[in-house]
Amino acid sequence: MKKALLIGGSMHTREYALALAHLGVQVTTCSDLQEAMQGIRSVHPGVITIILPNYYDEVSAFVAGIRSMPDSRSTPIIYIGGPIEGGNQTTLRAHGVKTLTLGPVQTDEMARFIEKQIY
Repeated sequence: MKKALLIGGSMHTREYALALAHLGVQVTTCSDLQEAMQGIRSVHPGVITIILPNYYDEVSAFVAGIRSMPDSRSTPIIYIGGPIEGGNQTTLRAHGVKTLTLGPVQTDEMARFIEKQIY
């Protein structure tokens, strides 16, 4: 079964969880990055998606932490939120994170994209 870990506390996270479940993906949600580290260890997701993280969450450090875990070095990571620039963008790209801007693309279409990234 395909598994996805969604990280975020927004209503968008719930929308993506429902859309992915509709596609047959087993979804686990976490509200913050620290909780997500535990979820990664227990769920072993096929994709990790960060949706509108809290402004105080250090996404680039979190991604570096994920990549340091042997079981998730190659797990696809998707960031959906506001534009990321500068050093954070460089760090995310270096770790193979796909960054998508939340907005004009419908949730169902984005969910299909996420589902296709699951290995």
